[in-house]
Amino acid sequence: MARRGPWTGKALLALFESSCLFLFPCVCLALWTAACGLKAPPQPREAVVPMPVTDLSARADPEGVRLEFTLPDRSLDGSTLGAIGGYRIERRSPSGRKSREEVRFSVSEQKQKVGRPVVFRDPLPEEEGTCWYWVLPLDAYGSHPPRGEGVPLTRTDKLPVAGPGAAENP
Repeated sequence: MARRGPWTGKALLALFESSCLFLFPCVCLALWTAACGLKAPPQPREAVVPMPVTDLSARADPEGVRLEFTLPDRSLDGSTLGAIGGYRIERRSPSGRKSREEVRFSVSEQKQKVGRPVVFRDPLPEEEGTCWYWVLPLDAYGSHPPRGEGVPLTRTDKLPVAGPGAAENP
């Protein structure tokens, strides 16, 4: 007859049952406390979404289109904005084609960028005519205010010319 050790089937089953009865509440408690990362009460959307950009300007120069604006320092409800997640540039070409580009800030930059001026460079449009530009400031989650007024940029020549006699672009 083969010798059996202390870990028989019944002993293992009893050990498993007793450890499950002990471990299950411990695991549940650990998950419950780890998931409770609430640091502040929820805030309404208006308190964290930035106000629209109000000072957007666009002009063409030999390097391309230069967009200048100031990131907002207030949220939609008028309170001081604590952080800004980035901004989105939206464009519409003379033919009506739409495109966009997002610039996102790292967590460490989000507080520093509030209320700061920005210069954004964009390539010159391929086609002649009027392009439209909009800037939408973003919160940390990508939400933005309603799109405000756009800024037109009219291109009348294929290559921008600097100096006297250059076509002016509003």
